[in-house]
Amino acid sequence: MQINPDNGMIFVSVGGGGRHDLEDFVGVWSVFDDGEVPPRWTIGGPQGVLRDIRGVALDRKNKNVIVTDKTLNAILTFHVPEAF
Repeated sequence: MQINPDNGMIFVSVGGGGRHDLEDFVGVWSVFDDGEVPPRWTIGGPQGVLRDIRGVALDRKNKNVIVTDKTLNAILTFHVPEAF
């Protein structure tokens, strides 16, 4: 999980619990969201490339979300300026 202090957005890795029919994604919520609300943005899903997220990092300067995936053995960068 990562928090962008500039705008209060929280970036959380959401896993499918090891189930192959549920894919992983990064959900973005605001610190001001109250209750059970859907993410404002989903990164890498649903029906995306992510399979087994292990880490999330923010590149605030370039407005990128960096995600590591164990199954893919990869580091992926998503450009998501609207979330920053």
